Amino acid sequence: CSKRGIAPTCQFIPYVSGGPLRSKAPATAANHEVTVQARLRHLEQLVHVLKAQARENSTASSSGGVLDDEYSEDDLIGTYPRMGETLDMIRNDDKCSDAAKWETVLREVTAITKDFAAQTISEETAAASKQGPALESVPDIHGPALLMGGYPPVPIYDMLRYLPPRTIADRLLAGFFEDKEPSWIIFHIPTFMKHYNQLWDDPTQMTYAKLALLFAMFSVAALHSMKSGKQLPDQLGDPHDVYKAYKIRAAHCLTLSNYTEPGQYKMEALIVYFACEYVGGPNKGVSIAIVLSVLVRLAMHMGMHRDPRHCPDVTPFQGEMRRRIWTVLKDLDLVVASKFGLPGNIDSKHYDTEPPANLHDEDFDEMCTTLPPPRPETERTRVLWSIAKGRLINVFADLIAATTSPRPAAYAEIMRLDKQLEQSYSSLPPCFRPRSFSESIVDPVDLIMDRYALELTYHKIRMILHRRYIGYAYTKKGSRYSYSRRACLDAATRTLRYQYDIHCERQPGGRFAGVVPHSQSSNISSHNFLLANMIICLEIWSLKAREKALASSPGATGPLTGPTSAEIIPKEQLLDMVRTSRSIWESAKKSVETDRALNILTKMLSVSIGETFDTGSATSAEYPSRADHNTGTVANSTTLPTPQPTCHGTSPWMWPSDEKLGQDVWASDMDFTPPSNDMDGLPALDFNADWSLWDNQVQNYATDGLAEIPWDAFFQTGMPGV
Repeated sequence: CSKRGIAPTCQFIPYVSGGPLRSKAPATAANHEVTVQARLRHLEQLVHVLKAQARENSTASSSGGVLDDEYSEDDLIGTYPRMGETLDMIRNDDKCSDAAKWETVLREVTAITKDFAAQTISEETAAASKQGPALESVPDIHGPALLMGGYPPVPIYDMLRYLPPRTIADRLLAGFFEDKEPSWIIFHIPTFMKHYNQLWDDPTQMTYAKLALLFAMFSVAALHSMKSGKQLPDQLGDPHDVYKAYKIRAAHCLTLSNYTEPGQYKMEALIVYFACEYVGGPNKGVSIAIVLSVLVRLAMHMGMHRDPRHCPDVTPFQGEMRRRIWTVLKDLDLVVASKFGLPGNIDSKHYDTEPPANLHDEDFDEMCTTLPPPRPETERTRVLWSIAKGRLINVFADLIAATTSPRPAAYAEIMRLDKQLEQSYSSLPPCFRPRSFSESIVDPVDLIMDRYALELTYHKIRMILHRRYIGYAYTKKGSRYSYSRRACLDAATRTLRYQYDIHCERQPGGRFAGVVPHSQSSNISSHNFLLANMIICLEIWSLKAREKALASSPGATGPLTGPTSAEIIPKEQLLDMVRTSRSIWESAKKSVETDRALNILTKMLSVSIGETFDTGSATSAEYPSRADHNTGTVANSTTLPTPQPTCHGTSPWMWPSDEKLGQDVWASDMDFTPPSNDMDGLPALDFNADWSLWDNQVQNYATDGLAEIPWDAFFQTGMPGV
């Protein structure tokens, strides 16, 4: 505006620029009164314009000149900058009727009335605290802004000032959808963009919920910029400051919208806000679970746990979008539940909502009376990945319910879930079935990442399903549990192979170089890889105990020397796997997550197999090896050099097979036939090791994750692997 010489006629918007958000015109009571008076003046001038145009039309006089004895167009524009927009609308819209013009006046009157009501509340608040609304800067809130912030009532007209200009908002929105987060299926993009454009054309349609959604989306866009290393548009400033500012603005608007009551775009805004909190910081404490419980409860109050076919008033479009939202909520609920080792908020017995249809957004819209037939699963849509993962998630939900129950599930129930999981896995759409990188040369990178995310989810469920029973393979009745031991070991070794493959492809020249994984894959990877390492360490620990038992009593038969405890994969090969996994963490980009994972894995290796590593992150002095555990390890452990992973070449170890991923490469070595005998009469087994606590501490960034993990309960004398 200054360069064009029209600065006096411009209205500047205080959007994010560098540091915290600051309003150039704090919304004090006095300033608010001036604003309302100016808008009343604007309304009076608008009436004069309409009167003048009506007189011109009636007398057929030529255009131009003075509109009234007292007012001219130039005077109006100079008096109030927004007047130019209004006049242009009136002049250029030849099809605009008188009713539409007077409707504009009516909207102004309605908006002013609402602002007077808000002004009354603001004055009462100011009288109590002698401070205006906290718009001067973003408060420093520790914890979820939605739960911790005490937000004052602010007119939506004032909150609109924190929207960036249209060009910048468009770029931030593009960055949001560029993330390709599967959870964004909650948006029907053509419909959302139509509503988005309407808000810019007519800001009077803006609500607190819609504004909260935009602010939350801008916050996620800043997060994406932080991860990808890209600059934010128009020098907005540090991405972390922008992320924090818009996240708090979103929480402020959600509070003002009374998010506890159902309404348009409230659920979408809450889900995107949850993503801001969950992905944005390493300290994902209990408060995150509380925020999610609010989302789930609100969705139930909106009836999303019942399929739309029961609700005749719900249109086909609304019903399909409700199915999408419920699918996303089920997934998020299980992610958080497994993180804390607690039951989920959603019980499979309490909902009957069907999965969404495999449709492109262009296949249906708000005006459709019926949904078209779903596309075949050979055709990839935005929704197909969530449909496929939902089949695995349904099994995972039953598993979480069984493992968090006060009464442990019988082994027969575990085997039933195992069968259900294998059926769900075999029903995955063809495009998501595992393929090696050599078979994925022409596939887009996001498709390859989606495959890996599903594979990691599948093997995570397998490990959680069977990990409680791997130690019993070394008991007198070990034959009953040998399937669990083999299945768990298979899932763990494949998971570490995927970690190695992904690490290699993230190196310069790889397919994943510079690619930012979506949160669905990045959130589960850390826990997956640590869980796989834990299971392999348990196997190595048991094999060493077996070696010691055989050395002390040659030819003896017992739990550790029987055929069911025999070596499945060579011990040295397993050692190479965990060493290389650790070296991958050590070579990764430094962050809270990678440093913490490296420390946990180093401690795990120390207490299980007696190895220490001389690194800056976890030294042998900090984590001394245990020489007193009865596992057959030498009394004085040696500090071993960290092996460096070799990518795009020979692997540091030989895997059980070099066949393509997804085939049963263990067929010749491992019997995966479930036990045929009746397991219903098998009594529930008591374990000292608490896997739920292990999950909690490994994923709980509020602690250091080391002292709280019950290592001795896993690596104890007399009960290997328990």
